[in-house]
Amino acid sequence: MGIFRHIFGSRKTPKFEKLEMEDLDFQDFDETLEYLEMEHLPLEISGKPEIPKSGLLDMPEKALDHIFGFLGLREICTLRKVNHALRDYLTLQNTHLNFRRFQFSAVLSNRWITVDQKLDLIYFQRENGVLTGIQGRNLKILEYQNFQKLALLDLEYFLKNYKNSGILEVLKFDWWIQNSEYIQNIDEIFDVFQKSLESRENCLKVQKLSFYAQNVPQILKILPFLDSEHLKTLEILDPDFGKSMCCQKIDKLIVLDQWNNLEEINFGICVDSGNLKDFGHFQTGKIVINDFIFEDLEILKKKFFANPEFQNFEIRCLNPSAQEIIIRTWETSPDGPKLISNISDFKKIRNFKNSEEIRIRESDSEFVITFEKL
Repeated sequence: MGIFRHIFGSRKTPKFEKLEMEDLDFQDFDETLEYLEMEHLPLEISGKPEIPKSGLLDMPEKALDHIFGFLGLREICTLRKVNHALRDYLTLQNTHLNFRRFQFSAVLSNRWITVDQKLDLIYFQRENGVLTGIQGRNLKILEYQNFQKLALLDLEYFLKNYKNSGILEVLKFDWWIQNSEYIQNIDEIFDVFQKSLESRENCLKVQKLSFYAQNVPQILKILPFLDSEHLKTLEILDPDFGKSMCCQKIDKLIVLDQWNNLEEINFGICVDSGNLKDFGHFQTGKIVINDFIFEDLEILKKKFFANPEFQNFEIRCLNPSAQEIIIRTWETSPDGPKLISNISDFKKIRNFKNSEEIRIRESDSEFVITFEKL
């Protein structure tokens, strides 16, 4: 077996013949190596087996899944940026990293992130730490950790770094009122939403925004930081499920581009009656109000049916006495029935009630007016 190849250089150097291993004098061999190192001549040893190059992704898939299972979401997202091979592998194994629908849910001592309505990343508080990971696989206990802190770190990472080439179809935040301590945690979550969205270089592109909110200040922690051109649907749900009768003035919302470019609205918390006219540009929607005056309904009707894209709009009124304006145009007195308003107003109300494009539904606690384009 050959030991050395011929060495060529500008200076005169010894020429070595091919030797067999049994004929080799290892003392001469050591002296030769020493000589070559002193002369700084290139040395190439032939016959040495070449070690094949291998990388992390050459390991068995089960081993890789086990290794990556110890990493959190933020670590996996960071690892995807190393090179194309890692990005492609981790994307294939972690389909939740390329999502179109993102939901953050908060209930008592649990938090979870749902992506594309099929994969849950859970954060459950336990006595010895937080049980976290992808539900159904890769669950682990992180000792001495807080579920809220871990969940908010991942929430912040996603909101700051989401750069999908498309548009986030739905951004959702679910919660409901349980106790005062819980409300403090919810305020912290809203702060993270605002901090994360505000710090982005470009506004997050979302088609539908849906979340529970008690008041306008909470809405303002999310809505103004979304791309106004892509946001088309806003759904504000009541975490108190109608128990609170406190109505909200939306003057700070109606000046936003995000508000004025919306096409669909579902406003579940009670709106002050003075803002009724500010819903006239919507194509479809549902709102809750405490009261109204008939003139505002007329204005709203004109705006709705002047819009060629208008479809339907539902107004739910929580004040039972307000329905007297629309439902009952007569009242009883000692002198017999009489109009509750003058003849001109009565005709307007009668025409309003008899319109084929308007439906009225009443009950003991509320009544609903629906505008619908035929």
